[in-house]
Amino acid sequence: MPKMQNRRRGGKITLGYPVDKIGIDTKLYSLIGTNAIENKYDQLFNDKFKDLDADCKMMPLNIREDDIGFFLHGLKDSKIKGAFFEKEYWDTIYNLLQEGDEEVKFCGICDTIDIIDNQYKIHLTQGRAILQYIQSLLDIKGKTICIVGTTPSSKSFLFHLIKQQPEKIILADEIIENCISALEIIPNDIQNDIQRMQNQKLNINSDIVINFTKNKIDTNNNTINIEDNWHTILDYIATIKSNQWSK
Repeated sequence: MPKMQNRRRGGKITLGYPVDKIGIDTKLYSLIGTNAIENKYDQLFNDKFKDLDADCKMMPLNIREDDIGFFLHGLKDSKIKGAFFEKEYWDTIYNLLQEGDEEVKFCGICDTIDIIDNQYKIHLTQGRAILQYIQSLLDIKGKTICIVGTTPSSKSFLFHLIKQQPEKIILADEIIENCISALEIIPNDIQNDIQRMQNQKLNINSDIVINFTKNKIDTNNNTINIEDNWHTILDYIATIKSNQWSK
């Protein structure tokens, strides 16, 4: 059976998995990005499938921005059972589909699609994954957590964080008005505050600062830069989705 790696079909869609490693009963999933094959993040998912002894495969697909609409149109009628999208497509997928669960609608992005009975189920996986990563470093319950940057990813994290009952959540941004919509979902039994960040400096009392901006910040607290730890977070995403998809 010929390999499909580096072959183009339907415009500039490039497939990155040898089909001679796929059996007739193998469940197929896709990692979608403009450079998904070169980034090789699919290996994170395939390693998890292997550990679970699951007959599932994650295939990286290189898809240009001009072709993403065409790809989505045919996705639910393909053999692919689900897909995870790289960062460049989070806004695009949501804008094209304009649907999703409560978290997706709150954040305004989508990173994961499950296909069930030829219908799209639109999800976000990153917030849950980021929470699990933070919990591997710190017991969140009863702690003060500062979230820097009101990005869709920070909102996804906040969506899951509030369920863990931290003592206090501080939202920080250079424009404090950006924090209002995120502030509204924090329950009344969790203390909250808004802080303005100036010149990438932040002086607050917090157990941990989680930076969702692309810039380094100057703070007097332990700080985790999400951008610097994205590969580790992807590993958590792979664990979450491989467990769901292999069932």
